[in-house]
Amino acid sequence: MEVEHTLFIDINEILKLYESTANLNRVCATRHHLKIEKILMLLEIKNKQQWKVTINKKIMCVFSLSFKNSLIWMEKNNCSSVYINRITISPECNYCTIFSEIINWIQDFVGFKKIDTIKIHTNSENKKIIANFKKCGFTFSGYSTLKNQPKQIFKIKNQSTSLYQLNI
Repeated sequence: MEVEHTLFIDINEILKLYESTANLNRVCATRHHLKIEKILMLLEIKNKQQWKVTINKKIMCVFSLSFKNSLIWMEKNNCSSVYINRITISPECNYCTIFSEIINWIQDFVGFKKIDTIKIHTNSENKKIIANFKKCGFTFSGYSTLKNQPKQIFKIKNQSTSLYQLNI
C-alpha cells in the first residue's frame, strides 16, 4: 500500500471510484452524496490536499486532508485538528482494514505538527461506515447541519452530518 498525492492525470480514475462508491451507498444507505464536482476535485489536487492509496499501482482509495473545516465543524473547528474529507474506498477493498491503515498513516503524517485530533464526518446513515469509525477509535462528537453553500463539493442541502473524532 502506498499513499501519495493525487495527480491531475488521476482525475478520471478518481471520479470513477467516487461513482462506484456512490452506487454502493445508494443500496446501503438512505442518504448519500448525489454528485461530486470535478472542478473542486482539481482544486484539491492543485493545492496538494488530496491523497490516493494505491495497491499494485491501482487507486483503491482517495481522501483529502485539511487543517480547518469550519463549513462542517463550525464552532468545533480548531487549529489542533486534521480533517479527513471525502474519503472513498473501492468496493474491492476491505473497508475496515484500509481505513485503519489510513488512520495510522495520518497519525505518522501529522506527527511533527501540533495535532491532537483527527476528525471525520459522514453524511450517510450507513451503519457499516460508522461501525468502522468506532473500530478505529473514533467517538461521536455531535451533529452539524449543512447549509447550501457554494463551497460544498457535494450537492447536499440542509442535512445533518454526524461528526466523529479520534484523540491522538
